[in-house]
Amino acid sequence: MKYLNNFSCLFLIVLLSACSFSNELKTNLNSKKQSLSYLHDSQPVFEKKNINIKIDSVSIRSNAMNVFTTVVKNNEGSYFYPLVFIYFWNNMYHCDLGKEAFSADISNFLLKSFEMEAYRSASYIVNSKEPISGSEYQLDLIIDSLSISGPYQEEGKLFISPWGYIESHTHLAGPSQTFCKLQFKLSSNGQPVFSKDIRSAFTTQTLSLVTDKGFKIYQQSFATSMAEGLSQSIKDAITETVNEINTYVLNQEQNLITIKELSKEEFIQNTENYEQIKILSPGHSYFCIDDGRTFEGSLCKVSKKEISIANDRILITINRSKLVKIEDNQHQDITERELSRKDFKRINYNYYLEFVKIN
Repeated sequence: MKYLNNFSCLFLIVLLSACSFSNELKTNLNSKKQSLSYLHDSQPVFEKKNINIKIDSVSIRSNAMNVFTTVVKNNEGSYFYPLVFIYFWNNMYHCDLGKEAFSADISNFLLKSFEMEAYRSASYIVNSKEPISGSEYQLDLIIDSLSISGPYQEEGKLFISPWGYIESHTHLAGPSQTFCKLQFKLSSNGQPVFSKDIRSAFTTQTLSLVTDKGFKIYQQSFATSMAEGLSQSIKDAITETVNEINTYVLNQEQNLITIKELSKEEFIQNTENYEQIKILSPGHSYFCIDDGRTFEGSLCKVSKKEISIANDRILITINRSKLVKIEDNQHQDITERELSRKDFKRINYNYYLEFVKIN
């Protein structure tokens, strides 16, 4: 009779433990605040172009990631053999790690990570503190979605005899799936020029533990493994973003030929005959071209193939096929009026310090 009473007590304890396991698992996943770390394995670029990317904003959408960690039991399997007093159980849980499990602000981590990756592998400069004479862009980074989830399996058995009992547990955590969706928007002079959605995913390894003792540290390690997987997903998304922007701005620069690459004589030979040029005040008009860029200046020359504009001491020649429109200081469309002008005078090439040609 005493043996049966002991068995009943132990059996009841096991059942109650199984009922509270999901809450204990959730508590342990959150008990040690996780940190995100950036992985540096990209190819470094040591020579930077005279291009500045100014980060205007970094944000995470309110519904991009769960705030709270959740643990949901998917199924429960248990077997009891009364003749030999053996009880087996096999429970499966689905775990989603929320913002509350992390110690750092994710938006701030994204900003610092992008700056570090761009400093390491980009051909451009990010947030230059010094004024530059080259191209300048503005960048917005938005996290659309972040998720970290994985299965957790708990197996156990209880054997009871008149002389005592044996209890053992086996835990399998993972593999976890992490996902990051990042959107970037690149602008020039306030006009959007390039945007893209970047997606990255990563799968962690499975962790296993066989023990008859506590498993709090093991479950904390599971949370750390999930955080490391998210770090990898964010890293992959940032690396792809840096590379996409790299490709775009370098392609734009290839369309610009400056005085460093083209002598004054070559520039004159490669343009049509400049018989009449009239220098107006810089910033007279806005010249919008088909890749989203806008140039400020004064119209100097109009031909069938090209137009030329003066901006301070820079002379810019633009292929007519790339011109979208011309606006005045009030941003009114004056394209037809400007292109029909005939009041140009001869240019003084010695006045200009830089020549730019946009094909």
